[in-house]
Amino acid sequence: MKFTRAKSCIVAMLALATVPGSSPTASGQAGGDKDPVIPIIQMQTVSLDSAIENLGRQAGLNYILDPKVARPSYGSDGKFVPPPSVTFHWENLTAKQALTRLLGEHGLHAVESPVSSVTRICSTNQTATAVAKAWVTSGTNAIIPLISMQALPLDVAIANLAAGAQLSVVLDPKLTQPAFTPGKPFVSPPTVSFRWEKLTARQAIAALCENYDLRLVPNAPDGSTRIIAAQTGGDKPGQSEKPPLPK
Repeated sequence: MKFTRAKSCIVAMLALATVPGSSPTASGQAGGDKDPVIPIIQMQTVSLDSAIENLGRQAGLNYILDPKVARPSYGSDGKFVPPPSVTFHWENLTAKQALTRLLGEHGLHAVESPVSSVTRICSTNQTATAVAKAWVTSGTNAIIPLISMQALPLDVAIANLAAGAQLSVVLDPKLTQPAFTPGKPFVSPPTVSFRWEKLTARQAIAALCENYDLRLVPNAPDGSTRIIAAQTGGDKPGQSEKPPLPK
């Protein structure tokens, strides 16, 4: 399974990267140095998430997949349903245009967070409440050239980001507990995979909170920031308190 997926990704990347004339065009078509028109974009039996990854990277996007899109799916009989695969041959599109078209064909869209600047790819009927901008822009907040994580547990990813920025963050224990409902498949705690460029640690934490419906509560009595499951305490899902700026 892993080998097949890796091979499919290579095919997709070659289709984007090695087509003659894939450099910026000078024929007046939409695009430019950062998002050139690509003469041919072709993918053959590539998993949807891999296709999104290839186009997103080609377009230079910092993005994250909504867990409802990325997590395994099961049918009514409890059997695993493999992720959809895509096959297409498109011409004269930029990577961003191709990504928008691909998402639209699968009931998805891309929404850039005004706070974290990370683009969230989710179903068209889904929304997320942004983390308070005051928390993201406060304190020591240096730009990190590259943040890359692969299949890392969500709580570990947040803890690593907080430690690197010397932030005191307390995670809700529920984030590490697997979900089990009698008669339904076991659901393990979420893992995250992403590759983001030129973000701060606070922006990265905010992006994870927004995507995984977590509530960020700054200025706890011990001076820490608590990150809790959205349903904790009866709050509306995804709601974040607006913190005062630290003194």
